[in-house]
Amino acid sequence: MTGDGVNDASRPEAGRGRIAVSNATDIAKKSSSVVLSLEGFEGIFDMIVIGRMVHQRISSWTINKIIRTFKRVVFIVLAFILTGRFVVSTFNMILLLFLSDYVTLSHLNRQGQVL
Repeated sequence: MTGDGVNDASRPEAGRGRIAVSNATDIAKKSSSVVLSLEGFEGIFDMIVIGRMVHQRISSWTINKIIRTFKRVVFIVLAFILTGRFVVSTFNMILLLFLSDYVTLSHLNRQGQVL
């Protein structure tokens, strides 16, 4: 829902996200989720595109994190079963988790896909 007046500010049930224009009343701006600073609907379109990119990046990172964690667990369990002792210390495992997270985040492109 978009609006610029006081009558638009008191309707939170009218839409999931409320958008106010730059010359709206103060109460409409405060009750809205987004305030457009440019004229026209281009700001709404840009907001949706950026929001979808962020959502895709978060989804890709989450799925990648789950898969990589599962692979590490399988590796450690198999190594323990085969050797009878832990092959990776706790400190090394934590270091591996942190380093792989940073590498994963740096290899995401702008569309949120893993390269």
